[in-house]
Amino acid sequence: MGRVLNDGLRLGTAYVQFLIANSYQLNQPIFDSHRALSRNERHAMRLVDIKRREIRETACAFRVPAGCSFQHFDIRMQVWNPHRLFDGAHPWKFDDTDWVGGFEVVSVPSTAGSLKVFVSYSWDSEAHKDWVRLLVEQLRKHDIDAIFDQKDLRPGEEATLFMERGISESSVTILICTENYTRKANSREPGGVGFETIISSHEYSVRTPDQRARFIPIIRDNNLPKGRKLPKYLGSTIYVDMSGLNWHAKPMLDLVNAIRRYA
Repeated sequence: MGRVLNDGLRLGTAYVQFLIANSYQLNQPIFDSHRALSRNERHAMRLVDIKRREIRETACAFRVPAGCSFQHFDIRMQVWNPHRLFDGAHPWKFDDTDWVGGFEVVSVPSTAGSLKVFVSYSWDSEAHKDWVRLLVEQLRKHDIDAIFDQKDLRPGEEATLFMERGISESSVTILICTENYTRKANSREPGGVGFETIISSHEYSVRTPDQRARFIPIIRDNNLPKGRKLPKYLGSTIYVDMSGLNWHAKPMLDLVNAIRRYA
């Protein structure tokens, strides 16, 4: 994860590139985000319209290659203009952290595959629907396919059947718990959230504790007291906090890693 400060005189856009190398072989990076990431993932590293004096966070996932256990690695972050991303004629490097002490690998994670998740949320506002759509786009950049009504529910299809299949057939269910969503879920209000809660709470109750972890709550726009931010049936489930402006950085990686446990 890195932070970029716009210390210029106007609105700006930047492209962030991460490099990782063995601390004793810095001239041979084992990871270069500009080369290793997919095209969509590279575009996720572009920070658009950073306001003057604004600090914007970004992050990317790095999979440790086999045979790298018990080695120490340094990290380097470079900030470029968008010409670097789009192979433009005038790439310009704004900043370079040089190599800094990073991390030591003590074990190598197992390979994870792609997954399909169902997204449950409430239509609080057009702005919230836009945010959910942006979340789905970010998940796709991490090779996670998301099922949600704006994309997959078509005119003429039965909404209740769509919800039933989405929750029961997906590997993971993401619940976007705004304050409005939690209130509707707890009161079982007629309509989307209320019906989805009936299905979700039943699926949740009949599963083992390990399987219940497939229900991953996210909180945003939620001013309810701590301990009451989630629907009651979820109890003390740990949630991913995406309330801040930098939800697409570390919180996004936390969500992706939680989903990928079920590959």
